[in-house]
Amino acid sequence: MIDSAADKPLVSIVLPTYKRAHVLPSAIQSVLNQTYTNLELIIVDDNSPDNTPEVVNSFSDERIRYVRNEPNLKLPRALNKGFSLARGAYLTWTSDDNLFADNAIEKMVERLQAGNCDFVYADYYLFSEQDAEGRPLDIHHDRLPDSVQLEKGNHIGACFMYTRKVFEETGDYDPELFLVEDYDYFIRVAQRFKLCHIPEPLYCFRRDENTLYLSRFGEVKASDVLVRYKNRLLSADELLDAVVAILLRNIDGLANPILRWTYRATRRISFRLTKMHEKWVTRYLRRKLSAHVRTILQDYDSA
Repeated sequence: MIDSAADKPLVSIVLPTYKRAHVLPSAIQSVLNQTYTNLELIIVDDNSPDNTPEVVNSFSDERIRYVRNEPNLKLPRALNKGFSLARGAYLTWTSDDNLFADNAIEKMVERLQAGNCDFVYADYYLFSEQDAEGRPLDIHHDRLPDSVQLEKGNHIGACFMYTRKVFEETGDYDPELFLVEDYDYFIRVAQRFKLCHIPEPLYCFRRDENTLYLSRFGEVKASDVLVRYKNRLLSADELLDAVVAILLRNIDGLANPILRWTYRATRRISFRLTKMHEKWVTRYLRRKLSAHVRTILQDYDSA
């Protein structure tokens, strides 16, 4: 246990928020309830049109610092603004609709102080207030892998902490990667620092459909691919294959009516015909998208 003042470096927690005044109090309270008390909470209000200022002002804790953006900056720039104000030796951020376990900060500080890594991440619970019929949903423990394999996707999750050295040497969150700014940041960290896993749920991640991640899930998955390409985890050909795979998950949503009709027809006839149709659609999409994707990548590489 951490039990002396010398062992309690300041932890900076950035909390960006936008139009979530109805859930923000719980997120703030989960930080203030931490067993580790030497922390600062930097709330970055991204020009919310609701009563967010009043919600923040209802808390009298001196550890809270509040800044308001004019105009709206979007999440990556809001994060960068918050971290530019951070004074802590250890840093993290949380969302306005998620919750820390009471001992989350203490556990992550202990792991970083134990040495051998500069970035730590923990398991988390998935939760929702209710399902479509209004019934409470069971909490799900999302267990994360011990070994970091970020080339396969973002499995760090939403509960993490890193040292000031990581912050200073990794740089800002990329403002052009809205929705996947964290994934890109984690990849850049992993290229230079060791990451450690705490196999214990220390966070509650809300999975309601109106959360930013789930409400724009398709955009997130497409952007994930671009992040992997940016960090040289995918070649141009592999990126094209990944884009086609994303499109194939929703063949019914394709613009070409012939593709939609033939897919529905084969799906009614047999599984084998459906798989044959998917192979044909894959070749078709690859041929149609190849030149377009390469043009986009050329523009991206030269930016």
